Amino acid sequence: MDKEQIPSSLESQVRAAYSALREQGATSPDSLDPSIPEVAAANALFEEWAASIDASAGDDQKLQQLANLQKTIFYVDLGFTDRAHLLDVKTWLSTDIDDAVDDEVRQKIQEQIAKVVALLAKTE
Repeated sequence: MDKEQIPSSLESQVRAAYSALREQGATSPDSLDPSIPEVAAANALFEEWAASIDASAGDDQKLQQLANLQKTIFYVDLGFTDRAHLLDVKTWLSTDIDDAVDDEVRQKIQEQIAKVVALLAKTE
């Protein structure tokens, strides 16, 4: 397996672990009890995946920002819809867009902000 497949494989495992928790009714990653073995396992996979994409980004600032974007929007993409979590994500993304290294990164962050804003509108 080459270096680019490792994060994808890990990401699939993390998505499956958290999707199972979400399907059980979880709406926020913050509400998951880390003392529950399934949650602890999902958290460990997430940390491993996050470390792998950070390592893949290396010292490249643009790749680091894109990796951070992946991690920031991860739970939203899985369907975690808790309003407080969405507001946190929107705040983080708004901060990140100010530090974007180029227009491509800025546009990708803006697209994710728009997605979060649309989801927030549904929670009102």
